[in-house]
Amino acid sequence: QHRYEDLALIQSVLEESRPPWAMELGTAAGGFAAFLAETLAAWGGRVVTVEVAPAPDLLAQVFDNLVVLTADLLHGDVEHVQAELAQLAQDGPGLLYCDNGNKMQELLLYADRVPVGGLLGVHDYGTEVVPKFANALTARLGYERVRWAAFEALADPVNYPVSLTRLWRRA
Repeated sequence: QHRYEDLALIQSVLEESRPPWAMELGTAAGGFAAFLAETLAAWGGRVVTVEVAPAPDLLAQVFDNLVVLTADLLHGDVEHVQAELAQLAQDGPGLLYCDNGNKMQELLLYADRVPVGGLLGVHDYGTEVVPKFANALTARLGYERVRWAAFEALADPVNYPVSLTRLWRRA
């Protein structure tokens, strides 16, 4: 789950960047997919969210710009999801957001598929995503940090010791 403060900062970055598309890896109940669809709708952007189990049908019924893709993005359907990402990338640099069960594997399988100028995001940075691993991989692939100081400033030493969201832009 994302805190309101994190969502506000993510929305700010998206509004500045205005990506034509976003792909979310890991739909769960669909709250973040709905957030992305509503945000990107402001400039005609579209969203694909990927989940191994059938995702909530309601999402695609509520948002015209949202497609729910049922696929095993870590095993059997990797090539299919990579092809879907490549199709989206033809519209320009977008956002790939990793929030499934094994985010470090998602980064390995998909981070190199984001076009130059595109955004890469992870949730659970520092808990399910090992910072040293993510930072080394993104540096090797030519990503630059996006508003990290602002994300770090959202931490609360008592209630929320670390902001779990990080974004990069591919240079």
